Amino acid sequence: MNRHDLLILNEKAIQIAGISAKSILKSIPGMSFHDMVERSHQRIPAIVRRQQSRRAGMVDVGFSTPRHFEGVRCTFLSMVPESGIEEVIDPFAVLEKAVRTNAMPRQAAMLHAAAAALGAGFRLGLFGSFAMQAMTGMPYATRGSDMDLLLQGDLSRIREVSDRLCEIETIYGIRMDVEVRLDMGYDVKMKELLSPGSTILGKSLTELKLIAFQH
Repeated sequence: MNRHDLLILNEKAIQIAGISAKSILKSIPGMSFHDMVERSHQRIPAIVRRQQSRRAGMVDVGFSTPRHFEGVRCTFLSMVPESGIEEVIDPFAVLEKAVRTNAMPRQAAMLHAAAAALGAGFRLGLFGSFAMQAMTGMPYATRGSDMDLLLQGDLSRIREVSDRLCEIETIYGIRMDVEVRLDMGYDVKMKELLSPGSTILGKSLTELKLIAFQH
């Protein structure tokens, strides 16, 4: 299990997550936990986030909905029991689903990006609003949504991939926010990885860390 993974939960886990959600959702008119997580008979997956609670047998997660309130997407944080996880879906599997999903927005840009990554020996994953739309069929991605991507591969060719993704952004008029998963298990921003400097901010499942890095 890692950052950005999506979790399909059983009924008991959803009920446990809902306990902490009630106080948060009270402030959002017309929004119930049922509406949030099981809207249109399609369970919204939980999103794995940095593990801060460190409670045995529990996983820190976030939930997100396509609904907005006062211009901000309705989201909240919670915990779910490991025993209630039915399936773990990583960003790489999500991208595979997204490029095969009918009527997926910006699908041509995804396919182009996947081909660019594969051509340089990288795996490409998808997270964020486009990932949630691919998994649920609900309208998470808007015209102004960034496409959140995750790369994993040989860093000696990272600039080549970056240049290709910049071209794709221009061709399709979309902004791509790209993270790179390092072999040591940390995710870093691709732009930071390619910028001058001796350290970059790495994010793992359990911590944030400044990593010494030689370009």
